[in-house]
Amino acid sequence: MKKYLGIIKVYSEHMSGVNVKILSKTYDDINLIKLWFDLYPGSEYVILENTKELDSMFEFFKDMTPITEEEKEIVEKARVLYKKMMKD
Repeated sequence: MKKYLGIIKVYSEHMSGVNVKILSKTYDDINLIKLWFDLYPGSEYVILENTKELDSMFEFFKDMTPITEEEKEIVEKARVLYKKMMKD
């Protein structure tokens, strides 16, 4: 389990109302969470020390946007595999 949990509340106003989206991400390095926050300017956010219960509760809201080089490599491998599967 990762040490820190970042939570972002992204909201946008429309003529028909307000759209609210909750995103979460976990890391051992607090600076990676702050870097992730920078992707969502104007949003509300909080950093919490992660627990088993919090991790379970916010797993549903996990943001899959890659931040680290390792995550970017995983996304690229998945993209290549997806294209290969679609050709077959």
